[in-house]
Order: sequence, then C-alpha cells, then structure tokens
Amino acid sequence: MKLVIQKWGVALLLTAYSLIAAQAGSPSSSKVDSLYQRVLAIADENPQEASRLANLCRQESSKSGNSRDKALSLMANAQALIAMSLWNNASEKIDSASLFVQKLNDLNLEADLVDLRSNLEVKVSGSDAALKMLQKAYSQAIKNKRPDLGVKFLLLQAGLYQQKGNLAEANRMREIALDQSSKAGCKKCQAECQQNIASSYWQQGRFNEALESYFKSLILFEDINDTIGMLAALKGVGISYRDLGQFEKSLTYLNRALKLSDSSNNYTEEAAILNIIGSLYFKFNQVDDALKQYEQSLQIRKKLGLLRSAISTHSNMARAYLQKSMYKQAIEHLNEALALQEQVVDPLAEASTLTEIGNLNLQQGNIAEALRHYLMALKLRQTYGQDEDIAKSLTSIGLTYRRLGMYKSALKYLEQAREIIQDMKGSMNDAAYILQNLGHIYLDLNSPDKAIATYKEALTLKEKSGDSIGAAKILKNIAQAQLKSSQPDQARTSISQALKLVTRTHSTSDIADLYNELGNVERQAKNPGMAIKHYHTAIENYKALNNNEGVALCLRKIGEIQVGQKQLDEARKNINSSIEIGKQSDNKYLLSYGYLAQSELYRAQGLFDKALESYIKHIGIRDSLESVKRNEANLEAQIDLELDQTKTEIKVMEAEVEALRQKTALDKAIIEKQRLFRNSLIAIILLVVTAASIAFYSLIQKRRYAKLLEEKIEEIRLVNERLNQSESELRQTIKTKDKLFSIIAHDLRSPFTALVGLSEVMATNLESLSPDEIREFSHHIHRSATEVLNLTENLLSWARSQTGKIELSPKPINLKDLTNQVFSVAAIPAQEKKIKLRESIPANLTVFADFDTLQTVIRNLVSNAIKFTPQGGSIGISAKNSSNSMVEIAITDTGVGIDPENQAKLFRVDGFTTKGTNQENGTGLGLILCKEFVELNHGTIEVSSTPGLGTTFTISLPSNN
Repeated sequence: MKLVIQKWGVALLLTAYSLIAAQAGSPSSSKVDSLYQRVLAIADENPQEASRLANLCRQESSKSGNSRDKALSLMANAQALIAMSLWNNASEKIDSASLFVQKLNDLNLEADLVDLRSNLEVKVSGSDAALKMLQKAYSQAIKNKRPDLGVKFLLLQAGLYQQKGNLAEANRMREIALDQSSKAGCKKCQAECQQNIASSYWQQGRFNEALESYFKSLILFEDINDTIGMLAALKGVGISYRDLGQFEKSLTYLNRALKLSDSSNNYTEEAAILNIIGSLYFKFNQVDDALKQYEQSLQIRKKLGLLRSAISTHSNMARAYLQKSMYKQAIEHLNEALALQEQVVDPLAEASTLTEIGNLNLQQGNIAEALRHYLMALKLRQTYGQDEDIAKSLTSIGLTYRRLGMYKSALKYLEQAREIIQDMKGSMNDAAYILQNLGHIYLDLNSPDKAIATYKEALTLKEKSGDSIGAAKILKNIAQAQLKSSQPDQARTSISQALKLVTRTHSTSDIADLYNELGNVERQAKNPGMAIKHYHTAIENYKALNNNEGVALCLRKIGEIQVGQKQLDEARKNINSSIEIGKQSDNKYLLSYGYLAQSELYRAQGLFDKALESYIKHIGIRDSLESVKRNEANLEAQIDLELDQTKTEIKVMEAEVEALRQKTALDKAIIEKQRLFRNSLIAIILLVVTAASIAFYSLIQKRRYAKLLEEKIEEIRLVNERLNQSESELRQTIKTKDKLFSIIAHDLRSPFTALVGLSEVMATNLESLSPDEIREFSHHIHRSATEVLNLTENLLSWARSQTGKIELSPKPINLKDLTNQVFSVAAIPAQEKKIKLRESIPANLTVFADFDTLQTVIRNLVSNAIKFTPQGGSIGISAKNSSNSMVEIAITDTGVGIDPENQAKLFRVDGFTTKGTNQENGTGLGLILCKEFVELNHGTIEVSSTPGLGTTFTISLPSNN
C-alpha cells in the first residue's frame, strides 16, 4: 500500500491534541518530561537529533522506574520513529505506551497518545481521516463546554477543507469559529481566527484583505501580551506588504518583528524573520542584501539544528545566486540542501531539490545533466510519492523537450502528466501548472484553439483554489492565444479580467506584464495611441521593480509604432534606449530585435547604409541564437526516452543520458581540434583584425557623441517633467483657491446678512423696541460679528501657512495650563448651552511645539465641539504619554457625531460643512487649519466618531522628553 505523507495534516493534529493536553494541566515529570517536549519540538526539523533525545529519555525513565516516565519515553521514541518514516516500529512503541497510560488514568497522556496514533494514521489515510477526527474532537469540546478548543478544531478543519479546494466550506468553518470566539469573549481565540482568515486571504492573493485581518490579530495579541502571536501577526503584515509591492512598509514591520524576537530570545523566529527579509530584498532585485539576510538566517538555523528550515534557506540562496548568474554557488547550496534532506529522511523534498538542480542545469544549457536530475527525482517520486508528484517530473521532462524545440516529444510527456492528474484528488495548483504548460505546447504547435481550451481548464482550477494571481497569469496566456488566432477583441477582454484580479492584489510585476500584453493587443487591433499608452504604464511598473529588460522591451515596441507614425526622433530615442539596455544586460534577444527595429527606423529616414548595418547586426545575433538552438537540438536528437513507472526502465533512461553526456564531451574534443586548426590562420587574419579595430574605434567615437546627445535629451526630459509637475501643482492650487473662495463667500454672507438686517431693524425701530428685544438683537449681532471674526482669523492663519510666513518657535508647553487658557475663553459659549468642560491632564505633562499654533488647534477643536454638542452635553480634554516619545491629546465630546463616509472629508478644502446643534455656521476651514498646524509641529491628527454618541479628535505630538 502506497503511504501518503502529508506533513501539514500531521501538524494540524499535533496542534489539536496538544491543546487538549495543555488545558488538562498535568504535572511535569522532571527531566523525562522536558526531554519529551524537546522531542516534540524538533522531530520534524531534525529526526536524528529527535532520536538521540528519545534515547536519553528512555535511559532517564529506566533510572526513575516511574510508570508515567516510561509512557513518555515510549511516546518520545514513537515520535522520533514517525519522523524517520519507520511506521511499524512507531506503531509498536505506541501500543506499549498505551498499556502504561491506561493504568495511569492521565488525561494529558491520553491526549498525547491520541495525537501519536492520529499522526501515524494521517500519513497513511490522508486528510479525510483527519477531518473525521477533528469533527469528533469539535463535538466533544462543545459537549464539555470548551468553546476555546472548539474554535481551534474549527480552524484546523478550515485548513483541511481549503487544501482540498473546498473554499466555501473552509470559509464557513472560519465564520463559525470567529462567531463562537466573540461570544465566548476569548481574545486569544479571536486573534487566532483573524490570523487564520488572514492566512487564507494571503494564499488567495487577496493581500489587502489579508492585511486588514493581520492587523486585527496584531491588536488582539498585543492586548493579551502574546509574544508568539504578535510575531506571527507582524510577519504576516510584512509578507502582505511585500506581496503588495510596498518595500518600505514591509521592511518596517519585519524589522519590528525582528526586534521583538531578539528581545524575547526567540532565535527560531529570528531566523525565520531574517529569511523573510531576504525574500523581500530578493523580490525587489536587491540580491546582495537578500543573500546577507539569508546567510544570517542560515547560520542561526544550523546552530539550532533546524535542518528542514536550513534546507529552505539553502534553496532561497540558490535562487539568489542564480539571479546573479553565479551558477557554481547556486549548485553548491542546492547540493548542501540535498545532503541535509538525506538526514531528515524526506525523499519527496529531496526529489524537489533534484528538480531545482535540473532546472538550474537547464538554464545553463546543460541538457543532459538537467534530464539526469529530473530522472533521479522521478525515481524517488515513483517510490515514495503520489501520482501528482510523478506528474510533476513528467512535466519537467516535457518542458525540457520544449526548450529544445522538440514540441511533439514535449507534448507526449505533458499529455501523460495530464492523464495522471485527471483521475486524482491532489493539489489544484499543481494540476493547473501542468495544464498551463500543456497549453503552451499547443500554442507552440500552432494550435491556438486547443491551447485556449486547455488554458481555460487551468483557469477553472485556479479560480476554485482562490489563487487570483495564478488566474491572472492564465488569463494572460489565453489572451496570447487569442491574439495568435487574430481575436484582439477577445484578447482585450481576457487581459482586462486579469487586470481586475491583479489590481486588487497590487502585484506590480503582474500589472506590468499585463499592460505590456494589453499594448500588444491594441497594437494588433491597430490602435497605436492606446498601445503606446499601455506600454508606458508597463514601463512605469517595470521601473518600480528595477526590471530594465521589461523597460527595454516596451521602449522598443513604442519606437516601432512611432516609426510607422513617422515620429522618427522619438522613435530613435526609444529604440536606442532599448538597445543600450540590451547591451548592459547582455540580452541577445533585446539586441537582435532592437537592431531590427533600428534598421526599419533608418530605412524610414532614408539612411539606407545605416539601415543595412543595423540589419546585419540583427542577422548576426539572430543566427547565433538559432545556432545555439540547432546545436541543442542536434545534441538531443538521439535521445529516445520512453518513460514508465518501473525502476528498470528508469535505469535504461539514466544510461542513455550518461551516454549523451559522453557524446557531448566527445563533441567538445572535436571542437577543440577545430579550434587549434583555426589558430593557424590567425597570422593571415591579423591584418583584417587591425582594419576592423580602426573601424571599431570610429564606431566607439560615434557612440560617445551619441551618448552625450542622449544625456542632453535626458536633461531636457527632466526639465519638462519638472515643468509638468509645477503646472499640475498650480492647477491644484487654483482649484483649492476657487473652492475656498466659494466657501468663504457663502459663509460670510450669512453673518453679514444678519448684521445688516438686525442693525437696520434697530436703526429704524429703536424707539419702539423693548429692552428685551434690543438685548436679543444685540446678542444676535454680537454672535454674527464673532462668527465673522473667527472666520477671518482662521482664514488669515490658513493663508499664512500656505505662503510659508508662519515662523514656529517650538518650546516645552504645559498641556494643563494651555487647556485651562482655552477653556477660559470657551466658557461663555459653553455656559449658554449648559455644556460641561472637563480636563484630565497630568500636571507635569509637556509637549515640544509652537505655543500659538497649538493653542489655535485646541481652540478650534473645542469651538467645534461646542457647536455640535447639544444642550447639557460635555466636552473633555485628556492627555497621556504614548510610545515612541509622543504625547496623545484627546478632545472628546458627546455631540451628534460624524457619519463614516464624511470622516474622510473632514480635513479637505473640498469637504463638507454642517450647522451646529443651535444652527451655528461653519466652513470646515478650522479643521483644515488644525491638520496643517499639527503637521507643522511634527504631529498627526485623527478622528473617530459614532453618529449619535459623539466624536474624539486625537492629536499626537512630540514629547518634551
């Protein structure tokens, strides 16, 4: 019977039953108990070390003669044997341990024993058996009124359902878990639910939604001071920002996690975070920095004996070195990973590394070595793996043939892989990968209809698994096939669908590729203007990623379109820039197509000599590339691999590959003899070389002058950019001014109308008015005049801030004294509405800010609070020290509150205005002024409000300390 190894499933059950054990709270059994816990912690990472610790546990239990110690010893040995894939021996140890556990009647040990049995069963029976166990465990937890455990089991079920591709059921489990944890008031449970939800969003490529849930979990973990939870949440935030393409934010949160792991002496987490930071640098093409982080992570993991984690870091370093074309170092790290995998006894992981080595050899052009490693991986997968693993190896071999241009052979192996995945219930992502590559081969064979049908099968699987990024990539493939079928309208639709998916995830690289493809679509549809627009959008995104080759590709296409439009100067600049990047990166394809485009440019200019010169360069590079392909094809033409699942045939294939390697060596010897023969002609060629050198020197001079010209053009471009930016800023300023004048005109009119009207009444009817009426009219006139004065003061302050005429004089300010001054001025209007003014500020609390601007901010906020607080309400000001040497000041009222949709508009000139509870007027200018003054003092201002309950404005300013 083929054993199914699913480590994540084992981890789920381990977590579940460890929770039961932890809750039971059984007494520790000295050194044996400690050794047992260490075995559990390291078994998966380092089976050999786990076995050593298990033997120590057995020796200690023999000394004590304690039944509980003997049970723990047997269970520790069983755990180590499971880690080494010795299932039968592990089963015997578990049976022996159960005899002791039954006598002890220890709930903790019973839970651990169930864990071990479940661990073993999962490896044989798969996820369905694990689901049944978790469902039973959940029912028992609810029966025993333990909602916290019930939540854990629900989340574990959600993970299993998602792995099976049943996303709807997985989400349902999470919703139930979150609801139960909220009802139980368990913050830790709520945090774990949010963490689980965030992880699910991240796996689906929904990074913004993942961020939201990670932040929620972080807040909850901080409330309960759970360091492990905080580390996990911070890592999640950092990874999400990384995948959103936001380097600085990602690095900030990962460094925060790194600092926390260091302060808590959690070296395992420190190594993991360094590894993630390395991946961040790698994603943004900062490969040297990535290698530094990976190296630090690797050293810690080696020191801690975390072999499996060290394997992961070795693989990451290999990819980084591969990015730098340092193949020797990449191979060294993969070989080290391979050696470590032999220690952890993980043949499937070993097969994956062999495949990576094959990929690296394939990239170097060592076809024979690539195939040899693919075959070694296939042999391991046939012995230990599932059908989907075998399909992966068949796919690798098929892709090798595709690399050689032997599409029929490639098709044969990819179709074999397809037959395997059709009848299995494995990973949908793996199946989609195979179908996607099969679609590529159909396209290579000029069968776009078959390619589209196959791509759509892959797309369905990606959509079911919730992989938005993967679905977008396949939609791009569909568009490429539709273009090949001359269906630009359908291709445009496919690319638009893909853009909707990647825009949600902010994946810059995918956005760049899709706009490049959309440019191709519009170009074929004969919409050159739209094509150029999309290529420019792609260029902006490629530049953000430091992807110069992507920039060069789009520049050349823009230049080609401009040649057709007779925009020859612009075309020359773009095509030459593309060629220059091709030279810098030594990208032969960029150079070949660049020179071809340059030839067409010169021909359009009537410079036929130069056109011929560029065309000859194009032909020379193209022929060298095709020569490489022909050599590879000739080299591989004699390979006749007929794969099956028997070891004998695999050995035959390996022998054929080895024979091919020897033939390659023989070919190299023949080439060496030919080279020696050619050397005899060098003397004759020297004269020709000398003449060519003179011509080359002349060409270098021309290029130097061309480079100077390009620099001048670049200077002009930068000046134009600055002018455009200034124009844009000026337009925005004018727009703001117009809006402001509109607001001021409207809001000055009301109080002036009142002043004119009331004063006219008093002037014409003074003798007939009673003292009460005169008092009332005077009161209204005073209020209108006060409104005009306040508006004028705010307007003048705002104007001074906009023109930069405000000179700040920051100094220590006692917040209690400042607040009392503001309250003394605000007391009269507050008394009119019977509003209570309260302050709760420590006597010695100070901030470092400008007194006048800060007083204006507090005064405006208190004035606003009075306007929007009904009769009998209250307004309070409190302050406290917060983190990072800042002081938080909160101005809270019990007023009418602000709708959520209006909160975002509060600090904008084009926002909104409302009347107070006594119909007081307001322009909204005071809040704009508050925001600008707070920011001038290096602070921030935020608002939180619930309609009907009140509003709180929170100001953060630097502490005097």
